[in-house]
Amino acid sequence: MTRERQRLYDWYRQNGVTEEQIQAISAFDDEIEKSDKRFYSHTKLESDLNGKEKKEYWRNRNARA
Repeated sequence: MTRERQRLYDWYRQNGVTEEQIQAISAFDDEIEKSDKRFYSHTKLESDLNGKEKKEYWRNRNARA
């Protein structure tokens, strides 16, 4: 767990959130993090494309529309 998440969970505790609720939030956060990792491991962002790749991407995208 990252320090940022630990600080957030500590803040939750200080503001009345139960341990059971924090565990549920943590499980949800873990699933979101896994989902993000899967997405970004299979996705090349447009901002990462070079000029030729970007033109090809948009040509193919517009052809499907």
